[in-house]
Amino acid sequence: MAACPSTTNWHGRCLRRGEGEAVVHRSVKGLFGIAIRTCDGEIGTIDDVLFEDRWWTIRYLVAKRGEWPRTRRVLVDPMSFGNVVWSIGSLDLKVWSGEIEGAWIGPREAHAIKADPHLMSARHVLGDGIRALDGAFGRVDDLLLNDQSWTVDDLALHTRRWLPSKLVLIPHDNVQGIDAKRGLVQVDLNKDSVRHQKAWKRRCLGDDIHATP
Repeated sequence: MAACPSTTNWHGRCLRRGEGEAVVHRSVKGLFGIAIRTCDGEIGTIDDVLFEDRWWTIRYLVAKRGEWPRTRRVLVDPMSFGNVVWSIGSLDLKVWSGEIEGAWIGPREAHAIKADPHLMSARHVLGDGIRALDGAFGRVDDLLLNDQSWTVDDLALHTRRWLPSKLVLIPHDNVQGIDAKRGLVQVDLNKDSVRHQKAWKRRCLGDDIHATP
């Protein structure tokens, strides 16, 4: 198979890191709608992120192809990516589309996803309420993806349910469980402890990343 051509570095802002450099956390919400591109073209746009709520690993990206009524969705395993280049507006993979392990989401795959109680949709978790040790408050605004380990390391929370509020980060270790049916995320902190967690602001200009030295 021919070598993969160089991947475009849009506006010179593509992030490339070597061993020992800072871990970069990316906004999962900011991934929705960006293109997944391989050496031989675009395979779709990111429509959802499915993660395992026990180990917080990203199991699949859900790539959407085409427009309604001919929309199709495919599950893409991030562990098959290999060398990833993050560009503005796209996730560029230095592989050919045939090398990516994926499966179209048909009735059987959709049923399997719903039947797995530990496989969570990021789209569904965003906006869920927070249940602290001393009661319910706030909501989940975003999830922060470690783009080296493909894990959700932190949750970005609003400290108020409806009114504007600051965003704070809590590690996934503080989450005791996710009740998908009730739309609640249980944490092992009280309300005051959550409010005093590290504040977080999303970067401007679409650069939705958070660097941790």
